[in-house]
Amino acid sequence: MPAVKKVSDHYYVTSPEVTITGNLTVIGNSASITTTEAELADRIITLNNGETANGVTGQEKVGLQVDRGSAPDALFVFDEADDTWKVSNDAGATYQDVITSGTAGLAAVVDDTTPELGGNLEIAGFSIEKSSVSVSLTLNTEAGGGSGVFVTNSLGTNQELVTKRKAIVYALILG
Repeated sequence: MPAVKKVSDHYYVTSPEVTITGNLTVIGNSASITTTEAELADRIITLNNGETANGVTGQEKVGLQVDRGSAPDALFVFDEADDTWKVSNDAGATYQDVITSGTAGLAAVVDDTTPELGGNLEIAGFSIEKSSVSVSLTLNTEAGGGSGVFVTNSLGTNQELVTKRKAIVYALILG
């Protein structure tokens, strides 16, 4: 039969090292661990354990919070309200969605006013378009020394952009 010890006041253990063989269960409203570094062998850490409702109840967000001292805290949370992962660097005042493999992509690339690519832009058979004025730029295989760059607009389709070679020829003919 397990031994039960009841202590009516704070109980402290001071030791250079404590090893517990077996499971450790802590029952209370909070658990505080003060270390410089914590090492966990677990591959998955479960937050909101014991939830009985369908989803996260309460504030409907669960995640990790980083105390940044006098700077606003940073958060990485799952938001049950819209089924997305989010980040915040202003202590949760505002959140930005995190792009995941299940996400179709950015909601609004236009929000990035200084986009920068770190490599080639592959348009995978699509066009670059400005739909408000019905103009599209299409890249095709070069034909007859052409540029392979075509513009489609309300005036016509597949109008090839002029290459240096064709410009010289046109200048000679018209000159």
